[in-house]
Amino acid sequence: MTEWTIGAVLDAIAESVPDRLMTVCGERRSTFGETAERTRRLANFLAGQGFGAHRERDELENWECGQDRVALIMHNDLYPDMVIGCLKARTVPANVNYTLSESVDNGQTSATFFGGNLPFDTLTYRTNPIDSPLVTSNNDRRNRFVGSFHYQPDYLWGVGIGGVLTLESGLPITQKINGSLPASIGSVNSTSTNGTGGFFVAPWVGINTDRQPGRRTLDLRVSKNFVVAGSRRIQVLWEVFNVTNRVNYATFFDSAFDVNSAATSYDAASNVATAWSLKSPET
Repeated sequence: MTEWTIGAVLDAIAESVPDRLMTVCGERRSTFGETAERTRRLANFLAGQGFGAHRERDELENWECGQDRVALIMHNDLYPDMVIGCLKARTVPANVNYTLSESVDNGQTSATFFGGNLPFDTLTYRTNPIDSPLVTSNNDRRNRFVGSFHYQPDYLWGVGIGGVLTLESGLPITQKINGSLPASIGSVNSTSTNGTGGFFVAPWVGINTDRQPGRRTLDLRVSKNFVVAGSRRIQVLWEVFNVTNRVNYATFFDSAFDVNSAATSYDAASNVATAWSLKSPET
């Protein structure tokens, strides 16, 4: 049976349908032919710099690697090119996964309303003044880095040391209003803060204007290989998570303002309900 590599598969497809679209990322479009050419050039560059395979698989122990590693820190759109180019050069691509991104939306879900307490209008989405403003998304994690390492030299008698470092910024958080407006002041839905069953955001503050604390963890692993019989081996692992014992918060209190329902009054002329008590956000 003929063995195929990922690079060879790409080249075969590119030879057959070079102009067919392969990847789409924003405004960038790449065909199979363009991707095959870029990966070829990258592989030639890496080989010209001395990167590649220095020992074949049959010369290595099961835990050893005879190829150079290439760390990838980059934007998403050319990631397939980099991985395939590294594989063509017979190197090992290592994704350290650094993310620098921005995510925005208009905060709409099936249960939310907008600034004027009007339902979401799908027909005029992003064209009318109520639905169109885009704000920071709940998923807007601006920075994320994940790096791993493994060190297993011959002089440590089969003992390997590895770990994973994770660094990421916090997700956005919205200051919300807690409580309900009584029906006596004219609220349609007396179980909600704004009287309509809509979003509980404090409109004078905005959506996702604060940010949660980030996460920082270092996990370590020590491994030892034992020969059982012939080529049979057992690997024993010792793992320690969050070595620095840093506190990483997972849930957050987002109520910034409380409604004092008993003391709430309503001025029909100005259409204003009053009597709020302030409470600072806390974790």
